[in-house]
Parts: sequence; structure tokens; C-alpha cells
Amino acid sequence: MTPATPLEQSHKRKASLFSRRRVRNLVLVVPRRKSLRGLKADFDRIAEHVRAKAPDLRAYVVNDHRSAAMKAGLLLRPSFYFSTVATQKIRIPRGSLCTGSFMTKSEEYLALEREDIPVPRWQLLTEHHSPDLGPLGEYVVVKPDCGGRGAEVRIRRSSRVRWKPPINERAQAENRFGLIAQQFVYTGKWPVSYRVTTLFGKVLFAFRIEADRSRRPLPGPDRFAGGNDGAGLSICSSGRGCHVEMCHDSEIISFGELAHRAFPRHPLLGIDVVREETTGKLYVIEVNSCGQVWHFSSELGRGIQKDFNLDFESQFDGIRKAADILVEQTRLLAR
Repeated sequence: MTPATPLEQSHKRKASLFSRRRVRNLVLVVPRRKSLRGLKADFDRIAEHVRAKAPDLRAYVVNDHRSAAMKAGLLLRPSFYFSTVATQKIRIPRGSLCTGSFMTKSEEYLALEREDIPVPRWQLLTEHHSPDLGPLGEYVVVKPDCGGRGAEVRIRRSSRVRWKPPINERAQAENRFGLIAQQFVYTGKWPVSYRVTTLFGKVLFAFRIEADRSRRPLPGPDRFAGGNDGAGLSICSSGRGCHVEMCHDSEIISFGELAHRAFPRHPLLGIDVVREETTGKLYVIEVNSCGQVWHFSSELGRGIQKDFNLDFESQFDGIRKAADILVEQTRLLAR
């Protein structure tokens, strides 16, 4: 074989250098949370799919440690780091990072309203601000601006609502003590809601929750008689005795995907949707911006799937779909 000329060798070196420059890294960061221990196995599978699908990408799975990004391969190539929730320790000298981050409900609602995504009418109450709640209806949903999992959610006659500081752990930790008073959306005799989990605006899985039917039914949107100002009647669909099933309603799924556009910096959302029984209108009531909604393998998600004989991944081939989405995002966002 004839040896390559110096000019040919120079072209080869330049081609090799150009090829290396085109290679990007996808770095999947495993959070430091016991409840998300199953995420490591999911990320390993995603990395395998990426390696098989995208020869221009290098996929890594790292723990949320201070020095995890200090590998030569991560320092020399453009990188995109992804974590479902906010990272705590990792330091990234090169690359872009996309994670969940906490927002209060009022912050979520304002973001949704800017994109014309329907949200039930609401007001924020604080120690020094007590707006007129009459326009929201005779009965309103009262809940902490900073909270979660249905904590301290109550139905109240609007004329009797008064601010008092929430006592849940999240509100205490964040030092956020506002209350949301919100229009009550009647979803039926027993409350029903939908969870649409999206990754960069594309659905991974969706399910429907209906309250325990052994509970006292609510005949209509203003029929709270029999409880102490409505306090004896829960309006949360989740809780003891509830029923969960997969949601295949294309309108609800598309609505959840549309809502994600209001949060371009949040990769993973659990968008909670309700449908008003009388009108069929859809509303977003929460998006869970912190990102703790990777329920393929979380402790909560595994429990739901076991209790109701469900398989979240099988609905849309969720792990493989997540890999495809992250390939697209890495090509767009790696720096």
C-alpha cells in the first residue's frame, strides 16, 4: 500500500478532529434521593438505547457527586446534563444542565396564563393581602401556595375564607406561607383528575384517578350541605381507596403536552388536569415543576403500578421514548 502523502495525512487529521467535534455527550445524573433509587436502572437502559440509536452521542450515567463531571470525555466534548430533579452536588465546568426546579402554585399559574392555558380562576392570600373571593364562586378550593400531594386542600365557603399559615413541611422549608383560593371545578359525584407526565413536552404516560366511591358523593357543584361548611367533604381524587387506571383520552393527553410549553426550562412535568363535568372544559390545576414525577420506578410509582396492576412504561414504550427525546435535546442543547 502506498504511504499517505503529508497532505493526505493532514486531511485525515483534520477530518478526525472535525468528527470528534461533532460528537456530543448526554449525561444522565442520578439524584441523591432514596425514593428515586430505581432511576439508576432506568437511566442505564436509556443510555443503552442512546448508544444503539445515536452514534454521534456518548451516553453516561453518573451520580450527583461534586466531581462526577470531571472525566476527560466530558470536559473535551459538548455535553448536555439531565436530571429529573434539582441537583445538589455535581459541578459542571462545561455543558448545559436541565433539571426540575420548584415553583409555587401561583408561579405555575402565572406561567400557564401567559401561554393562555386554562387554569381555574384563583387568588393569592397572604398575611397582609385578603382579596375579594366572591367572583370565584360560593365555594372555593383553599390550598397552600407551597405544598403537595393534597396537603391541606379544603373546600370552603368563599365568604368565610381567612388566611392562616400552612403547616406542611414544604411551606415551612421554603418559608412560603401564602394560600391559594381557587374556583371549584366540579368533575362529578366523586372527584376525578388526570396526570399527564411529559418530558420536554411529549407524553411518557398518563393515568386517571377517581376518588373512593364509598365516600359521600357530591351531587352538584354547590351541594356541600351536610358537612361543616363543606369541610367534611374531600374534593381530592387521590387518597385512601381511590382508583387509578391508564388514561387513553387523546384530548387530555394533547392538553397536557400543550401545557408543557409554558415551562421551557423544566424538562419533566407531572401535569394534573381536571375536566368540568357540565361543560367538558379542561383545566390545569398543577404541573409539579420540581420534577419528582418519574414514576416508572419511584417508590410511589411502583406502588401505584403494583396496587392497580398497571405498567406505565408499556403505554408509550416510555423508556425508549425518553431516550429518543433526550437524543433530540442533546443535539440541540449540548454546549
